Amino acid sequence: ELFGWRTAILLFALTVAFVCVPLILYGSSYADKQSKLNAPKPSKNIKDALAIVKVPSFWFIGITFFLISINHGIIISHMLPIFYERGLSAGAAVLMAALMGPMQVAGRLVMITIENRVTVFAICIASLTAIFVAGWAIYFGSAAISLIFLFVFAQGSGYGVVMIIRPTVIAELLGRRDFGIVAGLLAMGFVIGTAVAPILGSLLWLNGGYDLVIFVAICIPVLAALSLIGAWRHQS
Repeated sequence: ELFGWRTAILLFALTVAFVCVPLILYGSSYADKQSKLNAPKPSKNIKDALAIVKVPSFWFIGITFFLISINHGIIISHMLPIFYERGLSAGAAVLMAALMGPMQVAGRLVMITIENRVTVFAICIASLTAIFVAGWAIYFGSAAISLIFLFVFAQGSGYGVVMIIRPTVIAELLGRRDFGIVAGLLAMGFVIGTAVAPILGSLLWLNGGYDLVIFVAICIPVLAALSLIGAWRHQS
């Protein structure tokens, strides 16, 4: 609004170049020093590292994050038309959509304050519960603007926490050995889910409208929670 979109993009680029890049370089250097002292020895070859796929928890974790990526992808890619259908004006819809990012940060700040007092499993279940509540809030969002705000807060904070705690879940259940390979393999399912979610949401909309889209999104965190429980029951 003040300087135009070109200036805004240039400011973002300068921020990346002179703030983010130095922080990444510093963090990487620090992580490299720590890994030489504390990291477990990696497997001797890729075949040994890939033996992790025989562990049930690996697949349960993969399914959990695949489902969450489907849920969030469906909601995010169709969020504005869902808001319009729930009676929001264009301006109000954009404002609510823009709040999704800050709500992710808010959820992560809350997690930081309590992470030493609760288990990783409890944090994950709480996050999935928040996403479940968010689905019902937007399902009945036509009734009140407060329900739409509840949706934005619960969906944003729940998803934000799930994403930041994902490496911790992998490390706790599968160990830190060959972490890069293991996390990379598990990320494939997450990326695939993110890619197919908008198309899946569109197909659901064509066959049942946005009520069907939202209902499916409500069911997904329940399935993800069951998969997560399976991962903890079969942890290696």
